[in-house]
Amino acid sequence: MRSPLAESQRTALIEAMLPDVAFDGWSRPALRAAARRTGIPAAEALALFPAGSADLVACFSRWADLRMLDRLAALTLDPLRIPARIALAIATRLEIVAPWREAERRALSVLVLPHHAPLGLRLLYETVDAAWNLRQSVDTNYPAGADLLSALAHTLQAPVPLASPRHYL
Repeated sequence: MRSPLAESQRTALIEAMLPDVAFDGWSRPALRAAARRTGIPAAEALALFPAGSADLVACFSRWADLRMLDRLAALTLDPLRIPARIALAIATRLEIVAPWREAERRALSVLVLPHHAPLGLRLLYETVDAAWNLRQSVDTNYPAGADLLSALAHTLQAPVPLASPRHYL
């Protein structure tokens, strides 16, 4: 379903679900609990994510991308050079998912499954494309820049950075 109402319901469900994902994962029980909190019927919530955890993870990734773009739209990026814009986009994206580190880890555990590899690559492309398109310039080589950004974003996503080095102890 692609409609503004369905998208707003998906967003509300993802936001309501985030506190439970650390314990329940990207699962139907977590989705049902979020549906109860938001007042959306459970059957309708399940219908919004027909592929289950894969759809939930995809919606979470797109939710984070939209939050990144919203925050960056409020900033003046014109004086920044392209590398600084991209660094700011990546830092903003990481800042957005920082409170939901465990949800991000759980999302990555879904995406590393072999049958979800195409979805993982598509979501990585969407994030990279959103960050790269902040450049607002046509004089740069998109494929080369996007490849570099993709490698950087993938490297940053894999171990999900923690708030400080003491978390590794």
